[in-house]
Amino acid sequence: NLIGNPAETSLAFAKLIFGGVLDRFPRLKFCLAHAGGFLPYTWGRMDRGYRAIKACQGKISRPPGEYVKLFYFDTIAHSPMALEYLVQNFGAERVLLGSDYPFDMGDPEPCKSVGALKIDARDKEKIAGGNAASLLAIGV
Repeated sequence: NLIGNPAETSLAFAKLIFGGVLDRFPRLKFCLAHAGGFLPYTWGRMDRGYRAIKACQGKISRPPGEYVKLFYFDTIAHSPMALEYLVQNFGAERVLLGSDYPFDMGDPEPCKSVGALKIDARDKEKIAGGNAASLLAIGV
């Protein structure tokens, strides 16, 4: 659970990227659980692989890092620094409030976690619910 869940999240979405799914279905939207696992921190490595290993270019039309920026991420990072990294690198509009309820590794106070971030108050509002409403096309 501690390493496996984020690793599996990363692997699943790396397969979606390198498998060309996002090129074939550009309107698909995904929210990565566990704050994207390790994927947000390894996109530079994937970009390097794309440039260095010809086979990595087989089914995709651009570097993997460009696809990573299309994903949404939940807030289950268990680290303010990791969440602030997501906001800085992918934008507050790509981060959605998550709790992981009812699982024991969830965030028991997700609103408090978002409130403690050192980011703009408007960005906190987006993360706390505005982004989900926009993504799901529901009025708030």
